[in-house]
Amino acid sequence: MRELQEEINCAHLNVTRLKEEEKKSSEVIWDITKSIADIDKEIDEDTRRIRQLNYQISDLRQRQKDKLTAFGGDRVQNLYRSIERHRNRFQILPIGPIGAHVQLASDSWSVAVDCAFGRLLDAFIVSCHKDSLVLRGCAKQANYHNLQIIIYDFTKPRMDIPIHKLPSTTHPTILSVIHSEIPTILNVLVDQGQAERQVLVRDYEEGKSVAFDQRIQNLKDVFTSDGYRMFSRGSVQTILPPNRKGRAGRLCSSLGERITEMVEEVTGTEQINEERKGQKRNLVIDQGNIESKLRSLKQFLLFHRKEG
Repeated sequence: MRELQEEINCAHLNVTRLKEEEKKSSEVIWDITKSIADIDKEIDEDTRRIRQLNYQISDLRQRQKDKLTAFGGDRVQNLYRSIERHRNRFQILPIGPIGAHVQLASDSWSVAVDCAFGRLLDAFIVSCHKDSLVLRGCAKQANYHNLQIIIYDFTKPRMDIPIHKLPSTTHPTILSVIHSEIPTILNVLVDQGQAERQVLVRDYEEGKSVAFDQRIQNLKDVFTSDGYRMFSRGSVQTILPPNRKGRAGRLCSSLGERITEMVEEVTGTEQINEERKGQKRNLVIDQGNIESKLRSLKQFLLFHRKEG
C-alpha cells in the first residue's frame, strides 16, 4: 500500500512538472510569435523604404540628364515646347519652373528648402493676367493640368528686407541660403513662400529649442536639415515629419554624391533585411520544435488524466 501511494505521489509530481513545462513552452511560443511579428513589421517597413529610395534614385539619375524634370516631371519638357510654339503671344516669356532657377549656398539645406517650398518650386511666373491665360492654354496642350501660375511684376527690383523684420536669431533663414540670378524668383519666394521668416537648423533637438523655447520674433516656421517642420501658433506647438514620398533634395547640386548615399542605404537596408529573414527562419524552426514538444506534453497529460 505504501509503495502504491509513493507511485501515486510520484505520478502527481510528474504531472505537476509537466504542466509547468507546458506553461513555460506556451509562454516561449507566445514570445517567439511576437518576435516573428516584430521582425515582419521591420521587414515590411524597410521594404517600403527600399522602394522609396529606388524611386528617388531613378528620379535623381533622370535629373542628372535634365534639371527641369526635377520640378514637374516630363510634363515640363512638353510645356516648354508649347511655350516656344506660342512665344509671340506672350508680352514677356514666363519664368519657370522656379526650382530650376534656384541655387543653394550648401547642399546640406536641400531637403529642408524643398520641404519648405514644396510645389511652389514647380510653379511658373508670368507678368500679367493675359500671359497667365496663354500659359494655361500651353499647359493644357502639354497635358499639365495642375500647373501653378503666379502673376508678378517682372520690373520690380529685388526686395530689401529690413533687419527688424527678420527672425531675431543667429540661425540662417531660407532667404539667406538661396540664390538666383533672377530677382523675380527671390521676390516670389518671399511673397509666396515667406522665405525670410523660415529658419533652418541642423537637427531635431535644435529645432524644438528654436521653435518652442526661444520666443523668436518674426519667426514663421523652423525646418531641420532632414525636413522636419516645427512651428508654434499661440499655445499650440506642432511638429510635422518630412514628406517621405516627395522628391529628395531636388535642389541638391551634387546629385552624384546623393545617389551614391542612397544606393549605399539601399544596400545596407537589404543586408539588414536578409539578416532579419535569417533570424525569422531560425525562430520559425524553434517555434515548430517547441509546438511539437507541447503537443506531446498535452497528449501525455491527457493520457494521465484518463488513467487517473
